[in-house]
Amino acid sequence: MDQEQPAEVRRRRLGREERRNQILDRAVAFFSEHGFGASTRQLAKFAGVTQPLLYNYFPSKEALIRAVYERVYVDRWKPEWDAILTDRSRPLEERLIAFYTDYTRIIYDPDWLRLYLYSGLRALDINKWYIARVEERVIHPICREIRAAFGLPQPADGEIPTAEAEMIWTFQGGIVYYGIRKEIYKIAEKTTFDVMIRGAVGTLLKGAPATLEVAQSAEC
Repeated sequence: MDQEQPAEVRRRRLGREERRNQILDRAVAFFSEHGFGASTRQLAKFAGVTQPLLYNYFPSKEALIRAVYERVYVDRWKPEWDAILTDRSRPLEERLIAFYTDYTRIIYDPDWLRLYLYSGLRALDINKWYIARVEERVIHPICREIRAAFGLPQPADGEIPTAEAEMIWTFQGGIVYYGIRKEIYKIAEKTTFDVMIRGAVGTLLKGAPATLEVAQSAEC
C-alpha cells in the first residue's frame, strides 16, 4: 500500500482561491487568539505555510487585515436586514426585535467580538470601517423609522442629526456589550437574551419622543 503523501504535496494540489481561503480562515483564528500585534511570521507558522507564500496571497499585513475584515464583518452581513428594518407594514418594535435577534446571532461570536476589541486596542481601521457600515445600514435607518413611527418629519436635508444618532448608538452599544459580557468575559447571564432584547427595544421606543426633543434642541 502506498504511504500517505506528505502534507506539502497535498497542499500543492489546492487551487489558488482555495488556498487563499484556507490561509484567511487560519488568519481569523490566529488574530482572534493573539491579537493584531502578532507578527506575520508567527501567523505563517500557525497557518502551516512559509512567510513568502503568505505574502504571495496577501502583499502586506494591512492587506491581510482588510481581508480579515471582509471575511468576518462584510461577508456575514445579511442584505435582508435592510428590509427588516424598513418594512413599515410591521410595527417598529417587532422589526427591531426581529433584526437584533438575527443580527446578534452573527456578532455574538467569539472571533467577531475578539477581533473587534483587538482592532480597537491597536487603533486599526477595522473599527472605523465597521462603524461606518453600521451607521449607514442600522443607526440612520432606525432614526428614520422612529421618526416615521411617531409621525415626525424626516430631516429636511436628509442628514440625521448627530445627537439623534447618538441615541441609537447608546442603544446599540448596550446590546453589543451584552454579547461581550457573555462570550468574552464569560459572565453568567443575569437575564435571558429574549428579556434583554425586548426590554432594550421597549425602553428605546418609550423614551424616543423625549430624547428626540433633546437631540433636536441640541442641534439648534
